[in-house]
Amino acid sequence: MLQDLKYSSVSIDTANLSVLKLTGPDSADYLQRQLTNDITKLENRTGQLSCRLDRAGRIHSFFYVGKIEEEFYIVCESEQQDKIVEELDKFIIMEDIVVSKLSDSFALVAGPLASVNKDEIYFETTWANERAYFIFSSRGDDNYLEDPEHYLLRTAWPKTGLTLEGNELVNETRLNELAVDYKKGCFLGQETAAKIESRRGAAKYPCLVELISGQVFEFSGFKKIWGEFEEDGKKFALVQLTREDRVHGKILKNKESEFKVISIDQTSETAHEKAEELFLKAVELFQNREDEVALTLLDRAIKIDPTYADAYESKGAILGQLDKFEEAIKVMDELLEVDKTSVMAHTNKSLFFMKIGEIEKAEEEKSLATVANFQKLGEEAKVKKQLKEEEEKKLAEMQRREEMFKQVIEMDPVDAIANFGMADILFFRGEFEQSYDHLQTVLKENEKYSTAYSLLGKVCEKLGRKDEAVAVYEKGIGVASNQGDMMPANEMQSRLNQLRGSAH
Repeated sequence: MLQDLKYSSVSIDTANLSVLKLTGPDSADYLQRQLTNDITKLENRTGQLSCRLDRAGRIHSFFYVGKIEEEFYIVCESEQQDKIVEELDKFIIMEDIVVSKLSDSFALVAGPLASVNKDEIYFETTWANERAYFIFSSRGDDNYLEDPEHYLLRTAWPKTGLTLEGNELVNETRLNELAVDYKKGCFLGQETAAKIESRRGAAKYPCLVELISGQVFEFSGFKKIWGEFEEDGKKFALVQLTREDRVHGKILKNKESEFKVISIDQTSETAHEKAEELFLKAVELFQNREDEVALTLLDRAIKIDPTYADAYESKGAILGQLDKFEEAIKVMDELLEVDKTSVMAHTNKSLFFMKIGEIEKAEEEKSLATVANFQKLGEEAKVKKQLKEEEEKKLAEMQRREEMFKQVIEMDPVDAIANFGMADILFFRGEFEQSYDHLQTVLKENEKYSTAYSLLGKVCEKLGRKDEAVAVYEKGIGVASNQGDMMPANEMQSRLNQLRGSAH
């Protein structure tokens, strides 16, 4: 587990990848005009995914573009290299650019603990949602990731033949969010891609589904099945779903099979979330008296998120239990660097100093714990005051908006925006019946007002009308997803699952 991409640093096989190098003073301007991503955002030793589209917005090729000093490196699938070179050469007219193929070996390392040496030639980017480095100098890493396809499927990361066909509309792939910047200006295929993006989004898109029962290939609702994998004893598949089915938490089923939909954007985790997972596993191991393994996990959690205070505190406590008091004291000092007001750091240090017979230091730490406690109470009082001030500002702003909405409703009693605004304010105040009436007006005037369904469902829940809330959410999910309003659709699906008491 500790060698896993999610928690460590591993090498990725680059046998199917090739590298192009662009040199010359016009390289940056040229790439900016030709590619889908914003090259001007690249800082030294950083990289990004980018695409070359055809005029219809379909994928011609995709690749990483990295900047090292004044030179640019393109890392692509080897089978795409020749057509990328041909496409680049085709549009080089007067520009001073040289495109060359590199034959030297290179490395790709990825994971939250991936790192490089200062003297290496590299650029930093991401791979399967994790920090990664392409390194173009000699490197001896041989800790290769087992089953990389698992992670590519899990994140719908672009790979021809695995998560991409290679000629679909860019909007229908994860490259749309990873490799396209619609604010950068013109690029080939932009008109079509931007039109789809600004309307309802792609009609079909990759999503994960968790298999609850049956078999993936028995379900006809999937437009395409990219592949299956197992994780933590559960079975998943990367499939292509229509806009209407692409709702996080939605249950899809027929007579033979049942699945739960998982949006791809739910697969990315922050460093804090990963550290917390390791911390919880470490606590469980410690309770089972597996102290050394628990300490290893806590060290890993701290490396992933050096600000995770609970990991330091637990590490110090375990070391204290093992009578390693001097080590435990050092860990508490590290905790104080992260949280200067930590009461437990001083309390534990006092205990540890007492254990090794340094009574004077133990008393000093006990006093510091008292001071830290008062300081923390002072900070809490300050936060409470700030929250109260913010609440007063919010109430004043709400009152201003209420007056505005009332004036609009006086002039036009069925104005959808004003009635929704009033419903939102009344819901906040707990005046649910009045909120309900305004929302009925909204949906009578505009039956496609997706956020109104979301609020109406919550109002029905507050009024104890569970069956009506379920019906509202069911209808609202269909309306929202059909329009590409995935945020309210996902929120309503979550509420619906809770109301149904879903065990999935």
